Amino acid sequence: MVADGTRLLGPDHPDGLTARANLTFLYGQADRTTSRIIPEECVLADQRRLLVDQRRDRLGRN
Repeated sequence: MVADGTRLLGPDHPDGLTARANLTFLYGQADRTTSRIIPEECVLADQRRLLVDQRRDRLGRN
């Protein structure tokens, strides 16, 4: 389901990022730590990148 949402909405869509973050949280709750680490790092990197881009847009910088 997360893969379908990402494919349909795009990797940078807020709902897709939320779904991916929720999935990594559920992996942790299920003690699937090794399944959680890489996807969580990817979600955090994407969120960080998008926040920087939004900040640049607000400040009028490229």
